[in-house]
Amino acid sequence: MQATSSVYEAKARLSALINEVLRTGESLILTRHGKPVARLVPCDAHGDTEADALAALHTAAKKSGITYSHDQLTAPIPAEEWAALAVAPKKPRKATRR
Repeated sequence: MQATSSVYEAKARLSALINEVLRTGESLILTRHGKPVARLVPCDAHGDTEADALAALHTAAKKSGITYSHDQLTAPIPAEEWAALAVAPKKPRKATRR
């Protein structure tokens, strides 16, 4: 059976869970309300290559019906798109007098 952890527990014990994944070499499924939402997987000794990451992304996209070209996937993101992705910092709250 695949090892699982809730997202809530993972937040509190991330370092220990990473050590467990590295020690066992097995992936860990993260769940929210009992449903799988993410997977924590160990990297191999040499780390994943860019080609491996692109191949995994391509496989996942193909399964979900998304189509794209290799050039679209590896092209730099234009500056105006980066700006749209940027998250504006929150303004600090003003102190209120009582």
